[in-house]
Amino acid sequence: MNLRIRCPSVPGLVAACTVLMLGPVNSAQAAAVVGPDATVRFDDLTLSDPGDAERLLSRIRDAAAGVCAPLDHGDITSRRHRDRCQGELVNVAVNKVNHPQLYAVYSRHARATARIAEARRSDAGRQSR
Repeated sequence: MNLRIRCPSVPGLVAACTVLMLGPVNSAQAAAVVGPDATVRFDDLTLSDPGDAERLLSRIRDAAAGVCAPLDHGDITSRRHRDRCQGELVNVAVNKVNHPQLYAVYSRHARATARIAEARRSDAGRQSR
């Protein structure tokens, strides 16, 4: 099984990014994609294995980073758009796969990321005083 992750080539249309669940990708499907896209293979993984679920999440994140990279033009606003794009694509992809072990891994990573972000905000608040 594969996931196709894609975004339109028009900046600012992050909400139009999609994740499709596909069997083997053929050239007709590839030609129909406008803008950057990536295919995430996971037919080699056993998703009930926590290590394989971690590997799939890593593949999804890498694909989302590649698809969303063109949104980053080096300024803070465009980086924020890129980060939002990546977050949305990863979330949609995890939901499309719809496997409990992948949800568990994704949730654990999301909680860790939230704790790091909160710690950074707290440190920044202390430094500005």
